[in-house]
Amino acid sequence: MAALLFAGVGTRAQPASSPEIATPAITMPVPDDITPAKKPQSSKWTFSFLPVAFQKNPLLDFTVLTEMTDYGRKLPPPSFKRPVYYMSFSNGQQDKGPGYGGKNAMAFEQLDKRLLQALASAGYRPSDKEHPATQVLIFTWGEHNRVDMLTNTDEDGTTAKNRYGVDSSNFDNLMSRAHLVGGKQFAEELAQALKDQALMGGTGIHSPLERFKERNTLTSSLVDQVFDDCYYVVVSAYDLLALAGPLREKRLLWRTRMSTAAQGVSLEQTMPGMLENGAYYFGREMKAPEIIIKRIMREGKVEIGEATVQEYITGTNVAPAGSGTATKDNPRNNTK
Repeated sequence: MAALLFAGVGTRAQPASSPEIATPAITMPVPDDITPAKKPQSSKWTFSFLPVAFQKNPLLDFTVLTEMTDYGRKLPPPSFKRPVYYMSFSNGQQDKGPGYGGKNAMAFEQLDKRLLQALASAGYRPSDKEHPATQVLIFTWGEHNRVDMLTNTDEDGTTAKNRYGVDSSNFDNLMSRAHLVGGKQFAEELAQALKDQALMGGTGIHSPLERFKERNTLTSSLVDQVFDDCYYVVVSAYDLLALAGPLREKRLLWRTRMSTAAQGVSLEQTMPGMLENGAYYFGREMKAPEIIIKRIMREGKVEIGEATVQEYITGTNVAPAGSGTATKDNPRNNTK
């Protein structure tokens, strides 16, 4: 996160001179037809023999999580009628892990309008002369690719024994993605499960990692995402008064992370779904990640609706993923 220096508290900011500095982002006005964001509802899951890459309009799992700091919790929740005004900066596309078959480049100009609309629907609007900014929003997006664990070799030259055997570089890559898709608590719990796995050994259904993964459907879905490639977008909100003050304090208020699996779709195809379905959660604290199952239209359209909540901190009565049992809480097991 690059340091930001401000000439004063108002609607304009002057970034410090640095090649790593975030660049000014959203400057366009909010359209008049924006409506308040609603909790998205998962689409009904349907079985398909075709891989995602060959489906015309595939269903994707969009994972959303907003984490608040103590500073952020002191603020009133965002309101469409009484919006929070912000200035924004882009840190650009930040790809992590090895690239496969070239870079999926996506310029901010391909995101700015959708970000503007998503934030406005959640009660966040760009500052102007009549409405000075109180928050600074920083945007980052890209792809987070896994390190292929099966290519790691032991000292004797043999291949790693299983997909969960991780060396130091793999572990750092894994934990970075775990924080991205599931947040701090999930990442810490996954790290402990991997530590227990290394101490106890074994990869069967009773191994520490498998027990952790199968405790409920949300945890299972998050672990699958961690061990695979994903696309993501992150919006971080900072207190403008603290940034503009003499200490130049980076006082984080909240951070919203959105992600989805990268197989069979492009970054450009998935970004509209992430932003439109995750809009409701900007600046709203969440106790756990939520997974929203949505069908994307490869022409760029996406379905919107109300959310289904899947717990991971405590137990849940949903059927295990892949059981074939349809339940109210597990729309993925409905077929037609």
